[in-house]
Amino acid sequence: MHPIEHRYLPIAAWAPKRPPQRGMAAALPVVLVTTCLGVFLAQLDTSVVNLALKHIGAELGSSITQLQWVVDGYNLAYAAFLLTGGTLGDIFGRRRLFMIGVALFTAGSLICGIALDNATMIVGRTLTGLGAAFEMPTSLAILSDAYPDAAQRARAIGVWASCNGLAWVVGPTMGGTLLDC
Repeated sequence: MHPIEHRYLPIAAWAPKRPPQRGMAAALPVVLVTTCLGVFLAQLDTSVVNLALKHIGAELGSSITQLQWVVDGYNLAYAAFLLTGGTLGDIFGRRRLFMIGVALFTAGSLICGIALDNATMIVGRTLTGLGAAFEMPTSLAILSDAYPDAAQRARAIGVWASCNGLAWVVGPTMGGTLLDC
């Protein structure tokens, strides 16, 4: 095939094929559950925090500007590093960056949970946004690699996307329940 001709073929036709890893079939459900749980928690966090802003403001004595930064710290870090997270996953390994993202997200959530002032809360939210930016694109790339068969990959990505949407549906109810406790 002439080098120019590949531009007109789908990527799957000319991209190098990776041989399936031994024992990967048994690990596929674990990969799917893990990546779906990561994306679910990252999306759930956003809707729960938006509901909790009034309580956060009352607990920490926050001004409107500080509450805006509680929301925007996450959004800014997430938006600024989302594409970078995908690239870093390609360079350093998707699994490694996914795990780093989950660790950052968890650490940020812990910081938010123990925050006694607005600055700590904003730092924690920014850290959770950074973690989500690392975990979201790498989780989708991990699924694409784990399921080389197009039909299985489509189903896995459909489940992943459903978990994304499910978090937005469950988030307000879960957040309201947590706030009433």
